[in-house]
Amino acid sequence: MDPFMRAILILFIVFGSIWLSHHLRYTRKRMELKLNAEREFSKGLKTELEEIRERLANLEKIVTDKGYRLREEIDKL
Repeated sequence: MDPFMRAILILFIVFGSIWLSHHLRYTRKRMELKLNAEREFSKGLKTELEEIRERLANLEKIVTDKGYRLREEIDKL
């Protein structure tokens, strides 16, 4: 192999390694940002689910209340 080709091969390996290193860091950072966004979204959904469960429990109490049933029966008459 002549010296010119050897120099080109060495430069290709060096610059390829540098590019790969930067690309991997960029990909990792992008994945971390996406993961953080997904965590925040998940946290919001969990909070909303808890609020809905509390509202449902309150509605179940109201509907199963005897006074509520009596009012419904009176309204039907």
